[in-house]
Formats: sequence, C-alpha cells, structure tokens
Amino acid sequence: MSTMSNTVAANTGQPNLGHVDTTGPNLLAHLRQLAQEKHLSIKDFALPREHRIDAGRLHLHCLEWGDPLATPVVFAHAGRLNAHSWDLVCLALKANYRCIAFDLPGHGDSDRAPGMDYHLASCSEDLRGLADSLQLGKFFLVGASQGGLQSLAYALHHPDTLRGLVLSDSGPYLQTAGVARQSGEMAVYQPFERFEDIVQMSQQDGRGRNTDRLRFTLSQNTRQLPDGRWTWKFDTEYRTTKDAFTLATELQGMMVRAASLTCPVLVLHGEHSDILLADGAKHTAGCFPDGRWATVPGTRHLLHHDNPNAFIDILQRFFAAAAAPINTDE
Repeated sequence: MSTMSNTVAANTGQPNLGHVDTTGPNLLAHLRQLAQEKHLSIKDFALPREHRIDAGRLHLHCLEWGDPLATPVVFAHAGRLNAHSWDLVCLALKANYRCIAFDLPGHGDSDRAPGMDYHLASCSEDLRGLADSLQLGKFFLVGASQGGLQSLAYALHHPDTLRGLVLSDSGPYLQTAGVARQSGEMAVYQPFERFEDIVQMSQQDGRGRNTDRLRFTLSQNTRQLPDGRWTWKFDTEYRTTKDAFTLATELQGMMVRAASLTCPVLVLHGEHSDILLADGAKHTAGCFPDGRWATVPGTRHLLHHDNPNAFIDILQRFFAAAAAPINTDE
C-alpha cells in the first residue's frame, strides 16, 4: 500500500506532517495502542497479507490473516471506511479462522465501479468473484452497515455458498432519521487544502476520539491529489447520489428470496443505535428460516468499534455453533 508521509503540499510548500505512514511497524504499533484502549486482549499481533483480486469487472483489495486452510470468514466494512476497519476483529479471530477483510467497490484501494454501477446485485457479483478467486468454498460472511447491505444481497443471490451470515446494525428495515443523520456526518466531499483540515473536521463529531489514533485511520482513508490537496479514498461522486436508505430500499425488493437463505443468520443491533432498532432487527431475523437477533450493549452504529469485546465474543459463539441460540432477545 502506498503512503504519503511528509509529502510536500503544492499550496504551502510545507510538509504535511499530520499524514502518517500507516504500514509495517507503524501499523502494528497503532493496533497495539488501539487494542489497549479498547481493553482487548490480543496475544499475537501480526501484519495482514495483502491481495489485489481480479473479481471480474473490477479489482478488489483485501487483507488476510490466519491459516489459509482454516474456515474462512469474510468481512465487509461500513460505507466511507475501508478493510482496516476490521483489523482488531481479525487479529482476535485469526488463531482459529482465515479472516479476510476487503475494501468494498469504490472504497479504499479497490477499483471504482465501471459506470458508477454500485447496485447491490452488481456488488454481490464482485464478492462472488473474490470468493471464487480465493477458492473459499463455504464461508462465514460478516457485514457492517453498507457492508451488511451488500453482504445480505450476496447471501440472497448465492445462499449455498455460506456457512452463516452476520448483519451488524444493517438490513432492509432501517430508520429514515438515523440514516439521514449518519449520511450527513462527514458529508464534505470536496478536496481539502490540508490534511489537518480533515482531522479537525473529524474531531467535531463529538466522539472524543484519540487524536493520534484518528489521524492514523484518516491517513488510511485519504489520498493526496497531484495539486497537493487531500481527498477521501472512497468514490465521493457515488456518496453524493446514494445513501444507506436508498440501498436498503433496493434490498427490500430482494427479500422475496429470503426463504432460500437456510444458513444461520444473526442480526445484531446497537443498544443505542438510531439506525437499526430492536424491532427492525427482530423483523429482519424473522424473515429467514434460521434467523436470530441480539443486542450488543454499549454500542451505537459501528458495533465492533464501540464494544469489540462483546462483538468478538458473539461472533466466536455464532461461528462455533451457528445453529444454537445465543443471547437472543425476545
């Protein structure tokens, strides 16, 4: 992965010292610090193997941890993020699973979709291309937010390829107001004069995130333009035309296939989420022959960020015995 630390900005002639090198030892140090802040016990920190996969109409960038012969688990991140969103989860699970986190089409270091075709059916075929290229066989699929919408679309089109599906605060029945609020956050897509402008804007979300950790993750999710300005890695043109509610509505039309998805399906929602409420999680789970739902305590929308310990524990139990009830709310 390319980095741009200490790059000279054309508009100032000064180094952008805030943009950091996110590779190698720096990435390991970042993950150790992040795990400590999250009170997450990880015994073996290791760098992922990186791949650029020919998925058919485009190439997908992915990160991989664990034994290539172990049971595969594929992770799809939330919109506007990238595969590194799952780093801590994959590190915690890699001793027992082959963990693969990929950049969604139009995100991170994956290609943008030809003709801006980000329809869920098209993106589900991109994931099928990745699974075929990596020869995954049957695998678990975990998707958060927009990644959950794409994961469910994939599952409805290719049900026989999955061991189980986990939707993290995602599904076809979302809250309009919550989606509108989330879509409005960081909805500034024009280029920034300085990298530090992105950091300052991101600090205004009220989450009180550690500045060093925030600067690191923003460095993973931005790139410098030839004129020295900075922009997001995700396809900003696409983000101005579609939001999660539009995609969820598209997904509702696919739910006629729900009865064909016979693998275990777990729908998780955040205790304090305003995007997927308990009723929505319960209704989604009830659409599938083997569906169940659960609340992840102390979380808002990004469950694995807000409470990674609880999230990882739920995943481990679901993977170990996917057909068994697990702390399901009535």
